Amino acid sequence: MTRKITHYLFHAKIAIFFFLFIGTNSLFAETNLLNKANFPILLNPVSLNCDVEADFKYEIFGNTVAFYAWSNDRQNIDEYQWKFSDGTWGQGKEFKKEFRTKGTFEVCLTVIRSANGEDASACTEEVCKTIKLTDDDDPCAFKVDFSYEVFDGVVVFKGWSDNPANTDNYVWEFDDKTRASGAEVKKEFKRDGEYKVCLTIYKRLSNSQNLACSQKICKVIKIKDVENPCGIRADFDFKITGGNVEFYAKSDDTTNTDRFLWEFDDNTRADGQATKKQYRKNGTYKVCMTVVRRGSNADTRACTYKICKEFRITDADNFCGLIADFRLDISGNIMHAIAKSSAGNRASYSWKVSDGTTGSGQEFKHQFRKDGAYEICLTVTLGGDANTIRACSTTICKKIVIGDPILTTDCPIRLDFDYSQSNNWFAFEGKSNVTDGEYYWTIEGPEEATYRGKDLRIELSQAGTYKVCLNVFSRTLGCSQQICKRVVVQRSSDARITPNPVTEAIRIQADQVINTIQVYDMTQGLVKESAIHGQEMTIDLSQLRSGVYFVHIQYSDGTTSIQRVIKQ
Repeated sequence: MTRKITHYLFHAKIAIFFFLFIGTNSLFAETNLLNKANFPILLNPVSLNCDVEADFKYEIFGNTVAFYAWSNDRQNIDEYQWKFSDGTWGQGKEFKKEFRTKGTFEVCLTVIRSANGEDASACTEEVCKTIKLTDDDDPCAFKVDFSYEVFDGVVVFKGWSDNPANTDNYVWEFDDKTRASGAEVKKEFKRDGEYKVCLTIYKRLSNSQNLACSQKICKVIKIKDVENPCGIRADFDFKITGGNVEFYAKSDDTTNTDRFLWEFDDNTRADGQATKKQYRKNGTYKVCMTVVRRGSNADTRACTYKICKEFRITDADNFCGLIADFRLDISGNIMHAIAKSSAGNRASYSWKVSDGTTGSGQEFKHQFRKDGAYEICLTVTLGGDANTIRACSTTICKKIVIGDPILTTDCPIRLDFDYSQSNNWFAFEGKSNVTDGEYYWTIEGPEEATYRGKDLRIELSQAGTYKVCLNVFSRTLGCSQQICKRVVVQRSSDARITPNPVTEAIRIQADQVINTIQVYDMTQGLVKESAIHGQEMTIDLSQLRSGVYFVHIQYSDGTTSIQRVIKQ
């Protein structure tokens, strides 16, 4: 650990010179030549009348390190600057940094205490430490597993992790799109087959930013002997005459007590060993027959067995061979639908939107008031003629998404989130229509992480576009819903150019990768150009005349910045 005591020396003439110089050129008024957050200021030794005491501690989470500074500042006026041996910088009493590789790094904290009075000098204290990142520092490398037992179609799942604190959160996902939470859960499977079950365990880390890690494990389980526990043997036949179909059920029932229930794909039902059904359109249809067999006594539950078949109608009385489709053009929140069918202008066209809007005609326009997922349905109807006894129609539906939010609509949960930004810190506020919701956040982009909690405050230090998703799971509803939004993080600072003014060469450092650097004179003439594809370089300006020059910097993310340099 090294300690340095220095102070700032400000000269009135230099300050007046920079003030007048910057004011003469409004084109580059945004450039701050003396931005303390971006440009380290060289400090000169002073007297020992400086009582700054400082230190810092840190916590390691994989490749991410959280730093916490301390000083004996009672007036809350100290400034905290961080310098890392990989060439990056930081600012703030608390600072989080993600290192790209494992290894040993030097970290230096400089605490700057402003001058208190006109004759007083500013003081600084520097503390340096060496940190080492290894694979052992990854808190997310924990073990998870689960076991299960099957009892007549009911499966008991038991999750496990090697967390001795027993503070993990368990989330189960089943391939019928249902979910559950808890270290031990039960689920009933009503059909034989193979099912995929996934367990995700979230482990909260001990830090002030509510950071969480997760591990996921999936297994395929086999369920058998639940569809037909009583060993019922049953089947059914059908006879098609034009558009009329007769169905006949049969089973191995010797006491003639079985009950036969029929289900048709137009949501109609029937009861009895034999039944009839009339179909008005040609096509492929599905019918299911369920045999219900009562138990042998009051203590024995009834058994059921279900069988389904498909058949095709080719000679329905009013078949009109109608084929239809429609095209959608979406611009912002305005939809333009264009229908087409094999009947052309002879058919009528009607539209229905899931927000309650209806319309008619081959073309239909609609403006949505809210972003979200919607269903658009077109019904094409052809009236009766010499070849058709009754009018026939066909309906086709499509789903669309309006706006930026990406919604899934198989669950009645309604959710959204708002966010605000302060520098590179983002505050996210989750909202939903359920009271027992469990909130999970995922961040994808230049930095990736998983968090838990309804509200979230995080720092996104790297520039770029992030995909932020909020998942809400309801125990009451047994399902989850997700919404994602895109968040753009600009660069926190431009490149640092030192020294400035310059006599020989300038050194350029940046938090982002720089592609090219160009130097122009006051007449916009190009005098220097270099391609570096790095974060640091030195440019020799010793051969240039004294005056003002402009350094154009193009970064790898496509953005640019312009800074002025004074050549002495």
